[in-house]
Amino acid sequence: MASKFAAIIGDLPNLPPDDPSYQSKIEEIKESLRTDLLTPDAMAKEYQIVRSVKDDLNDQLSIVQMRLTAVEQLLFEAYENDEPGFGLYGAGPNTIKMRDGASVAVQMEPMGKVEDKEAFRLWCIANGYENALQLWPSTMNSLTKDRLLKGESAPEGVKAYAKPKIVWRKG
Repeated sequence: MASKFAAIIGDLPNLPPDDPSYQSKIEEIKESLRTDLLTPDAMAKEYQIVRSVKDDLNDQLSIVQMRLTAVEQLLFEAYENDEPGFGLYGAGPNTIKMRDGASVAVQMEPMGKVEDKEAFRLWCIANGYENALQLWPSTMNSLTKDRLLKGESAPEGVKAYAKPKIVWRKG
């Protein structure tokens, strides 16, 4: 079954790599794989294996990140509640010094959060940041795809390319 983009992809050039030095490393890996992955079937099987490992690692990384966030919040709560352990062994009042010399410090810093996008956009324009304003890449890509499907050109300043997308369906 052809993708919904099949009718418009033929005229688009292939997307060039973003980072030539990264692509150079990819080319080295491809070269080392060519001796083992001789058929598309072998490539698909290797893709399935590597993709499964990546998905598992992403799941584990998500769990590790949640645990890290939980410990960070516990440390902050302990600091806020003046629990014992901070400031010992010559450490600052916001620092826990450990036996091996390592330390963990709770430091506060300001952080902005946009609550009125239009007001912030207008402030950016008024303060010389108009050239820094842009849509997220995912939004730009979505707009480009929608326009191309309607027979319209890509938005001004955007060039449309064809990019391979590998779709894995678990059996």
